[in-house]
Amino acid sequence: MAADLRLFGMVFAAAGEQRLNLYYAPHHGVADAYDFHSLVWEYREGDAWFTRRSISAAEFEDGSVRARWVNGVHSFDPVLGHAVIRVAEADRPRPTPQLRLHYTWRRWDLLDNREVEKLQLCARPDSEYEDDGAQ
Repeated sequence: MAADLRLFGMVFAAAGEQRLNLYYAPHHGVADAYDFHSLVWEYREGDAWFTRRSISAAEFEDGSVRARWVNGVHSFDPVLGHAVIRVAEADRPRPTPQLRLHYTWRRWDLLDNREVEKLQLCARPDSEYEDDGAQ
């Protein structure tokens, strides 16, 4: 893992032996700005943590005609390999000079790196997930 990465979010599975980390990297040329870098699923053996699955920014965006990135993490289920994540996504395909961003909470399959379902639209970029107890 690169030394300049910043941890922007972490959630643990129920037993605490697995976690999902959200990493951002400093944006080049802009002070105090960061770009999505990766989602990293880790498991613990003894006192050490090991990577089970890592999804880079490029992998996360792969297959989408619109810019998108992970903006937050809520929870994850290591049995299913699913996570509830907040996704920022542009309203139009690239390249477009002026984009509006939409934020949604989605259930994401970490193993196959694909959306399972959209769960809720966010009113703001920092809107919390209104968990109905599903995960």
